[in-house]
Amino acid sequence: MRNTPMRLRRATAALMCLPLLSACTDPGDPDPGAAHAAPPDMSDPCLTNNLKATITLKPSQQDSTIREALLTLTNATAETCSLNGWLTLTLVNAARQVVPVPTTKLDKPTQPQTFELNAGGEAYAGLKWISCERTSKTCPVGANLRFSLSLKPDGPAATLKDFPIPRKTRITMSELKTGVLTPTPDQALTW
Repeated sequence: MRNTPMRLRRATAALMCLPLLSACTDPGDPDPGAAHAAPPDMSDPCLTNNLKATITLKPSQQDSTIREALLTLTNATAETCSLNGWLTLTLVNAARQVVPVPTTKLDKPTQPQTFELNAGGEAYAGLKWISCERTSKTCPVGANLRFSLSLKPDGPAATLKDFPIPRKTRITMSELKTGVLTPTPDQALTW
């Protein structure tokens, strides 16, 4: 092989390695036969101020205190950005003051996954809460919900859809649960 050109020696070595694929892979690789794709390049994370949220109330069962709504998050910019996880939702009164509500962020309908939100594209999250009698001293009452991608309660107000009496809405919440942001609405409330 001394007189064999370098390119030919490299090609021969590569071909000899094919039948012994496991010997040519990283010994720390748990599945040496699996195809490995490089992780896709993701765009910059979305910013709260570049998004718009609409919360659509779903019809409730008669005499039920459980309320459900689908949150639709729209990318209001001309740029693609990436999302992962949950929104922080904050109940506020008519004076835009925060009304504290016990809130739980659930790994539902699935574990959080990073996905791209194209310009004008939409993402979704399910919301469920327990309503209470607004005359009760222990019942948090608000007029709207703010949303944020951070943990801060100072995000913009969401647009409420199918809530009773616009501008005079009284949202009562003794407890709020939010699901993971997803790229499709199909399973956002299947929990």
